[in-house]
Amino acid sequence: MKKITFILLLVFLATSISSVQAQNFVYVSTPGTLSSSDPNLFSYTDIMVGGTIDARDFVTMCFLPNLTSLDLSNATIVSYTGMEGPDFTAFPDPTYPANTIPAFAFSNNINITSVILPYNVTAIDKCAFMSCENLVTVDFSGNLITIGSQAFEGCSKLSAALFPGTLKTIGGSAFASCTDLKSVFLDSHIDSIGGAAFTYSGLTSIFYNIPVRLIVSQQRAGFG
Repeated sequence: MKKITFILLLVFLATSISSVQAQNFVYVSTPGTLSSSDPNLFSYTDIMVGGTIDARDFVTMCFLPNLTSLDLSNATIVSYTGMEGPDFTAFPDPTYPANTIPAFAFSNNINITSVILPYNVTAIDKCAFMSCENLVTVDFSGNLITIGSQAFEGCSKLSAALFPGTLKTIGGSAFASCTDLKSVFLDSHIDSIGGAAFTYSGLTSIFYNIPVRLIVSQQRAGFG
């Protein structure tokens, strides 16, 4: 009996180790050094990033040629000031805030299909995922407050958006042209929805739990 138990334990451990390896966990000890944190980084398709990262690491992630699935739930985003971030419209020496997915972080990335955001992320900056045409799922963080303008514009395969109760602002054209987006839930904490936020999307279901002042502006936001 003890021998059988021991064998089962070995099988369980082997399976657990295999599962962890399949996730390709990459730990970043110093912000801005993701590119040199793992010699096999550029061959991975499924990555879980841990440690401390900044805007420079998002440039690395965006240009990983095989990356389709990204898990940032164990990562912490710190601020960065400099020209090595993804926002090509900002100069000189733009500052990228902490706990924020940077502007243009993954824009025009056609490989990424799923993203899990860090739990402590409070903002997704403008155009962060714009034209990620194969992005299907996004696990929004539990502390998200702001989604910037055009953040997900043109993500034509994004199928649903379940926002946390902390969300207060959705920027203009944030989900414009998300043609597969069928349903969204808007919570009572929402203070602002920008113009054309959901225009040309595929919305068929809108679940309201929001103030009347926002419902009356649904046409401007692209709900109607």
